Amino acid sequence: MSELRRRRGRPPQDEAGKRREAILDAAIAEFGDKGYDAATIRAIAERADVDPALIHHYFDSKADLFADAVRFPLRPQAAIDAILEGDMDQLGERAVRYVLTLWENPEFQRRAVPLMRAAMGSKFTTPIVMQFLNRELAAKVAARIAAERQTSESDAQYRTALILSQMYGMLAGRYVMGIPGLADAPMDDLVAAVGATIQRYIDTP
Repeated sequence: MSELRRRRGRPPQDEAGKRREAILDAAIAEFGDKGYDAATIRAIAERADVDPALIHHYFDSKADLFADAVRFPLRPQAAIDAILEGDMDQLGERAVRYVLTLWENPEFQRRAVPLMRAAMGSKFTTPIVMQFLNRELAAKVAARIAAERQTSESDAQYRTALILSQMYGMLAGRYVMGIPGLADAPMDDLVAAVGATIQRYIDTP
């Protein structure tokens, strides 16, 4: 009777941990074979030999599963909600401050820097990370710009690409390459300078 109750309830911690790891291993394989966009929860579940519902038990979305699988150190939906919430006229500085505040955390840096290096120089990692960023971050920023600035989809995508390139360059220069002047610049100075540039991309083509 106790064995039957155990099977019907949540698995014990060690079994749950093994199932979660199996899901992550299957996700890495599926993302590697299919890319972020084409990979599905159902296909990952088949690889892991689990019910798709179990994946949703551990992970809220495909984005969360990907973030855990590649050790991406933030949840994209939480980040995009925090950045996009509020006055559009202050979005540039708000985005830069949010991102820099995350990166100033040593534990965040420990996980983010290797991922950024891999994304910059790996034929395997770069396209998968870019699909993830485009789907979960860039597309949502572009949609907000198109709606708020009443511009075309292609123009909003162009502005968003400029924003991401500016942000990526700042992070790579400060935390990966350690460019003098940028690496030791006060956060408030970067928020003002880079935030103004990003705001210009938001406001004008």
